[in-house]
Order: sequence, then structure tokens, then C-alpha cells
Amino acid sequence: MIFKEKLTSVVTIISCLLMAAFFISPALMSISLASLLLIGLVSFSKNTLSLDDKSLKPLLFASIAYFLILLISMFISNNEVEAQRKFILKLPIALMPMLFFSLRKLTLKQISIIVLVFVFFVYLTGSISSLVYLQNKEYFDDLILQAKPIPILFGYGIYHIQFSVLNALSVLVGFYFAIKNYSKLPFIIPFSLLLFSSINLLNLHVLSARTGLFGFYLSLFVMVSFYGVKVWETSKKKFLLGLLLFLFLPILFVFISPSLQNRIKNTNEDIQTITENLNPNDKSVAMRVEAWKTAITLLENNPLGIGLGNVEEQMQFQYEKNKTLLTEQNRKNPHNQFLETALQMGIQGLVVFLVLLFLYFRYYAKSPIGFAILSLFIFSFLVESMLERQVSIAAWVFFIPFTYFLNKTE
Repeated sequence: MIFKEKLTSVVTIISCLLMAAFFISPALMSISLASLLLIGLVSFSKNTLSLDDKSLKPLLFASIAYFLILLISMFISNNEVEAQRKFILKLPIALMPMLFFSLRKLTLKQISIIVLVFVFFVYLTGSISSLVYLQNKEYFDDLILQAKPIPILFGYGIYHIQFSVLNALSVLVGFYFAIKNYSKLPFIIPFSLLLFSSINLLNLHVLSARTGLFGFYLSLFVMVSFYGVKVWETSKKKFLLGLLLFLFLPILFVFISPSLQNRIKNTNEDIQTITENLNPNDKSVAMRVEAWKTAITLLENNPLGIGLGNVEEQMQFQYEKNKTLLTEQNRKNPHNQFLETALQMGIQGLVVFLVLLFLYFRYYAKSPIGFAILSLFIFSFLVESMLERQVSIAAWVFFIPFTYFLNKTE
């Protein structure tokens, strides 16, 4: 029995470390996530839980409902191969509450190492990509003005929007955990976290992907709001100082980052394209708006959903019916997780998904970092179909439960 517990503990820690190092191997990431989910299922079946069962019960029931609708959506798809692939890809979302059970025995020191590994790998990836940008600044600045991203040049090919969200997440988690636990850990850990998180913050603005940037400042605003109320009650001067710092931070980075300045110029052109109803081709935001319109029309005609494997094909048909100005290579997926979920699983699937999100928000109602991380992901869901790719699904499934344990005191 003792051997089994030790083995489970070792597998849990190794799996967490491999999950934190997202960029090494998709195969290792999948194996690690599957291991954590399996450990959680075993713990759940044995009822050896140390968490608040009452608060987790609604999450468990909503997750079961999500699984059932996901299963039905797979069977109603015409494209069976794609539907099965999507089902396997999204299955961890339905099993996500199990991670609350598999991670419950992690110690503060183990959690600190996991956080440090995650922040370091984001630092390594972001720094290499930023360095390449600086070495080819003129070329990449021209690409930014054409609504093209700065490529992420490390690992197995994570794309820029995913990485920007992970980058923002690393800054939030790194600073929060280091500041909260600086007196409880060896000096080198909080110091390293603060150092790498600071560089990650700079890289976030240099690489200038809008999803991560807007999501970061939204989540930062959430945290400032949480703590602002308490600070206001004790010291209005400190509150005003913190507010000024919050407002000054983006202005500072706009001033020092030419890539961000170019991204702002490109965004203004995008907005002008939308407001003046100009040709949306090769305009990132304008193409998203066109994709949203197409997805909404398709959903109006298919409120019960079209199946997990049919969205891409049906979107292309709908683009044609709408007589879109977009060229074929610019006709993308809905670029919105809520629309994507509704198309795949119907309005009933969207409702269950929204209930799940509400329950996670309620679960973290008194946790500033939990609420902030949820806000970051929710914003990314509004502008990107994040839960259609392996890395972002793994990040969502792992970090939302993992955030619960960032407040451990021992």
C-alpha cells in the first residue's frame, strides 16, 4: 500500500512537470495528462477526497452532461474520422474535475518546482522568439503591419495565439506565487520566478499577440479589483499608487516596444476595415468578424448542432451562401470557442459549457488568482477556438484545477 502511494506520488509529480513543460513533446503531454486524469479517477472511485465535496458535485454532474452531449455529437457527424479525433481531443474537458483529486497531495515545494518549470519554459520559448524578432526587426515589423504574427520558434510548433495566452498565464502565476510564498521557500525559487516572469512580461509585449495582451490586462484588472477593495479600506494612498502603476504599465510597454506600436497601427486599420465595410481579406480582426457572422448564420439554421466533425465543411458551404468577400485561404473556423461549441454540440451543448464555466467561476469566487486565470481563458475563448487544439486544451484542463493548489501553505 505504501509502495503504491509512493509510486502514485512520483507519477503525479513527473506528469505535472511534463505538463508544465508544454513545448517538449505532444506525446509526452498527452501521456502525462492521461496519467493525471487516471490517478484522479482512482482517487475519486475510492472516495479518498480531501476537498469540499459539496462544491465539486455540481461540477461533476455538469461534466457528465458535457460528456454525454459530446458523445452524441460524435455519432451524428458525417465525417466519422474527424468526429472521433475531436471526441478524443475534447474528452479531457469532461474529465477535468478529476485533476482536483490527483493534485491534492502535492506539497508547497513540489508546486513551486512545477510553477518554476512552467515559467522557465515560457521564458525560454518567448526569449528565443523575441531574439529572432530583434535580429530581423525590419522584416517582422513589416509582417506585423500586414496582420501577420511573429512566429514562435521553439518546441514542436505551438502557434502564436496559444503561446500568448500561456505567456500571460506564466506572468500571472509566476508573480502571484513568488510574492505570496517568498518567505516560505528557498530564496532562489521566488527570485527565479520574479526574474523569469519579468522577462516573460517583456516578451509578451515584444511578440505582441493581441489575444494574450488583452487577456493579460483583463485578468490583471480582475486581480487589482480583488485586492483594491481591501487596500482602499486600509490605505487610500497605496490604492491610488497601485492604480497609477496599473494604468502606467501598458503605456510604458507601448513606448518601448516598436512591435507593439506596429500592432496597434494594424489594429486601427482592422477597425477601419470593419466600420467602413471594406475588403476584409488579410485583416485579422475583420476576418474574425466575417467568421463570426458566418458561424452565427450557420447556427441559426442548425440550432441543435451539426456534429463534431462537420463544422469546417459546413462553414465553407456557408461562406459560399453568404457570398463572402474572403478568399478561400482566408475562410477560417469560427474563431470563437462559444460559437464552435454551439455548432458542434448544439445550443444544449453551449448551455452546458456555459454552466461549467459558471461553476468554475463560483468555485474560485474568493480566489483572486483563480478568478484572474479564468478571465484570461474566457477572453481567449471569445476571439479564438482555443479548445480545438491539443496544447490549449491541456493548458485549460491542467491549470484551472492546479490553480486551486497555488494557495497551499505547507
